[in-house]
Amino acid sequence: MKAKPPKILFLERQILDCVRIQYGLTNIEHCEVLAGGGWNSLFLLSTDISRLVLRIGYRQANDSQLQFEHNLISTLSRELSFVPPILTTKSGMPYILHGPRAVSVFGFVEGQRCNPEDPNIRVQCASCLGLIHRCSIRKKLTSERYGYSSLTKLDWENNHMWTWAELDSLLAGRSHVVKRLFQRYCGSEAEVHSVIAQSEQIRNLAGKCLKWVRRMASEDALPAAAIHGDFAPRNVLVNRGQISGVIDWDDCQSEWLVWDLAKALWEFCRVEATAKLDLDQSQEFIAAYESSAGIRTIRDISQLFAFVWCVRCVEILYSLGDALKRDVWYPGYLLSNLRAATELSIFID
Repeated sequence: MKAKPPKILFLERQILDCVRIQYGLTNIEHCEVLAGGGWNSLFLLSTDISRLVLRIGYRQANDSQLQFEHNLISTLSRELSFVPPILTTKSGMPYILHGPRAVSVFGFVEGQRCNPEDPNIRVQCASCLGLIHRCSIRKKLTSERYGYSSLTKLDWENNHMWTWAELDSLLAGRSHVVKRLFQRYCGSEAEVHSVIAQSEQIRNLAGKCLKWVRRMASEDALPAAAIHGDFAPRNVLVNRGQISGVIDWDDCQSEWLVWDLAKALWEFCRVEATAKLDLDQSQEFIAAYESSAGIRTIRDISQLFAFVWCVRCVEILYSLGDALKRDVWYPGYLLSNLRAATELSIFID
């Protein structure tokens, strides 16, 4: 069975009326569906004086998590022009709840998804990430987001990404758990079988990753603050050769800054056809990031590459966690992460 995240293909009249009343937007003239959004549905709202983005959450809203995200966006948007401002309701709330869905309104950002192959844009992206981290440190944005424990505090047995007892049953080949992999995947059945065939390798990576994280936590006092959590080309907009917006803050949380940098490095500097990083591009990206951030988040590039390995391992477990929750998952993405983790494992020894 193939599946995609469900999207709202038209804006329900009740939600639109609620937005009009709560935000005082009585002059909405046009509404259209926007592409992207991940686990959210996005709509462009045109009024007589401006354009806005309406975001409707697919997953059930948690008030504490929403408050963290919206407070972070509000703080950063006052300091950084590329963080779209979030509108508040007439009562001062940054979102409203419509049943289980969270509804938010943002300023519209003109631009297209950035091209990581463009050297100028790639360097600009590194600088933007550095500015985000610099602002988070300066504003002392270090509180934890409810349900999103940092790596040093993560309960590896049970967290927002996976439950280890279920993962263990899956990797041990228990049929009643394995069959869940075939329920909501996006890709081919052959890819799912390939994931199953590499269960032992995945189990070994999980154990190795946990030991490595604990060693990092005990050995290094790495700087931590609020991070974007998914800084990738799909979430960076470019207009006329300049970064115009950094969007999709769903995965923001308090974490080692190097975690955000490691995720971004893989997204912007990997050689697309392989499971390797381009060394020259990586060094250029790191230099631009550190110049903007004003701090050094790592000892050396080898430590950063080890964090890239760690990110890929966690992404593998996260993907399986989605599958076991009967959520949409992508076996092809998992397999590419598995190849990358194998290539990058030389940096953790």
